[in-house]
Amino acid sequence: MALRDAGEVRIFQLGVAGVDYAVVENDHYLSYLNQYFEQKGVKYQHFMKHFMKHILPACTDVSISEEHLKTDLKITESQIR
Repeated sequence: MALRDAGEVRIFQLGVAGVDYAVVENDHYLSYLNQYFEQKGVKYQHFMKHFMKHILPACTDVSISEEHLKTDLKITESQIR
């Protein structure tokens, strides 16, 4: 957990069963997100900035519930989908 706690890696739960996980270096993940949102165009720039500034630092859990995204992080249904 030391690398995760230090923000060097992120751990993602793959699927709903909770038996498969992916470990990704944080720098690679941020690079991927930047590239992904750049391809989406200007429409997603505000969401990307919000996501990178507020959501990523607040979410270190392996899995994030839809309810947590909506209630605590103020993400709309359309932004989730």
